[in-house]
Amino acid sequence: MNIPVIILAGGLGTRLRSVVGDVPKPMAPIHGRPFLEYQLAHLKDQGVRSVTLAVGYMANVIEQHFGAQWQSIKINYSREEHPLGTGGSLIKACKLLPKKTSVFVLNGDTYFPASLQQMHYSHLDRGASVSIAVFKTDEEQRYSSLEVDKSGRLLRQAQCFSPYKSAGMYLFSKGIVDQLRILPVEKTSFEENIINDFWSKGERLFAYTEDCPFIDIGVPDDYRRAASVLLTVSQTN
Repeated sequence: MNIPVIILAGGLGTRLRSVVGDVPKPMAPIHGRPFLEYQLAHLKDQGVRSVTLAVGYMANVIEQHFGAQWQSIKINYSREEHPLGTGGSLIKACKLLPKKTSVFVLNGDTYFPASLQQMHYSHLDRGASVSIAVFKTDEEQRYSSLEVDKSGRLLRQAQCFSPYKSAGMYLFSKGIVDQLRILPVEKTSFEENIINDFWSKGERLFAYTEDCPFIDIGVPDDYRRAASVLLTVSQTN
């Protein structure tokens, strides 16, 4: 898999401090390993060779742990000097990518072990500008719903209940990366601002679905649940 990956790993982890202490959210320990290692282990199994970690809060903790190489994956860093939000962090990281490249983007606090190859096939088959991995749940309070039509096209955020939610995993076409590369680096939200701009411009956004466990460690209850979901991964990687 020659497509590079960006992981948005600048999260503060404020809501987790009562159970994990003061560490960057992607470094929250599970079975003695930082959560970020589980993401990287999945990417390694998918054949990923290069990952850019978009770091911010306590970036030195992440850099000291992973260095320039983690197992077979080359690690690069995009450092934010002050909080940029998910959008600003993503824009800054995109400026470090080679020209004319697609990119996978992952949230540093979610785990969704989908097949990158299958997601890429789906992306190309549909002529998508952006593909967003989604999972299905009846939970309404925690996650924003996405409206998906019969062809799999995403029709903005749903105004009424929809079981489809973002799994925090995206694939951007070369054209989208080029658009992001020229934007100014300033604080903005990827989920609330940049994605809405894509819809406004008529970009082709599609949902990619796969039957995978989804974990978001942003709150203590889900962080505790992650330990049982990731137990098998911990034993095999």
